[in-house]
Amino acid sequence: MNADFVQVSLDIKPSYSTMFLSFIVGSILLFSLLLSEKITINGVYRSITLLERTGFVFFVVAIPAGLSYFKTIKPTQDTEKWLIREMQLKPLPNE
Repeated sequence: MNADFVQVSLDIKPSYSTMFLSFIVGSILLFSLLLSEKITINGVYRSITLLERTGFVFFVVAIPAGLSYFKTIKPTQDTEKWLIREMQLKPLPNE
């Protein structure tokens, strides 16, 4: 058996277009919600309270961030771990 090592360079990248699209949609929604002076909530036309604005910001930021993580970043990390496990790869010792 040959004792030579094979060096594999993995370059797995997430889908940046999905992350960018999520960021753009979230930014547009956030911008429009924060600039709204009055909205209708439960049939009442009134000003938005600070707590409601905070809730809107959390909702608009959390949804695209969650989608970006679960649709792009996590599958990329899982693929890298799977390749390392299946190919029995080991990191090179630091020289």
